[in-house]
Amino acid sequence: QDDRTPATTPSTVPEVKKLEPMKPLTMEMTKNKDEVLGLVVIGGSDTCH
Repeated sequence: QDDRTPATTPSTVPEVKKLEPMKPLTMEMTKNKDEVLGLVVIGGSDTCH
């Protein structure tokens, strides 16, 4: 059992590290999407008028 504990610790470390960079990426993606959507809406309203 003791041998299993240390083996699990290192495996969880890389998993957390992988998730960490993914979070900021998704945040940037949503920001870009919002900006793009905003531009489309502005352009669409301008074209309609």
